[in-house]
Amino acid sequence: MSVQYPIHMEIAGRVCVVIGGGRVAERKAHVLLQAGAHLIVIAPMLTNLLYQEASTGCFFWLAQPYEAGFLQRVRPFLVFCTADNREVNRMAAEEARAAHALVNVADEPGLSDFFVPASIRRGRFLLTIGTGGLSPAFSRSLREQLEQDTAELALGRDDVVGPLDARILDAQLAQTVEQ
Repeated sequence: MSVQYPIHMEIAGRVCVVIGGGRVAERKAHVLLQAGAHLIVIAPMLTNLLYQEASTGCFFWLAQPYEAGFLQRVRPFLVFCTADNREVNRMAAEEARAAHALVNVADEPGLSDFFVPASIRRGRFLLTIGTGGLSPAFSRSLREQLEQDTAELALGRDDVVGPLDARILDAQLAQTVEQ
């Protein structure tokens, strides 16, 4: 496998599809909605939380099992295959690629184009921890430790982090000019 390219991606207003309605789908959907994605969830049933969110209209729920052909019609940007059926996930991943979408397959990392890292968000500050799909549990554990270690920092305060960044750049520029 090649080296992966780290990226924080703007997805506001882009069509993203989650196939499946369980706990993994719930986690993916929550972050996609926070990021402003135009979300479609395809699943015959949803977790209670996803069902409540669907009833508010914050995403479109296609209340049926995934069927071939759907992704070709909606041409999504990202597709998350989280169904509890590997064959459904494989079929959806294949169709998503044919529709030029990027794919994440929850139960088969080898079929994924990208991986979703564990993350810590404080305001506009975003710290991510990834293992390239090798060990999501390790990423989650490290994230939990870092959350505790950074709880006191002003990372979520743009009024502190932005000026601090400017001061660091000014100091680096001054040091370069002196040399």
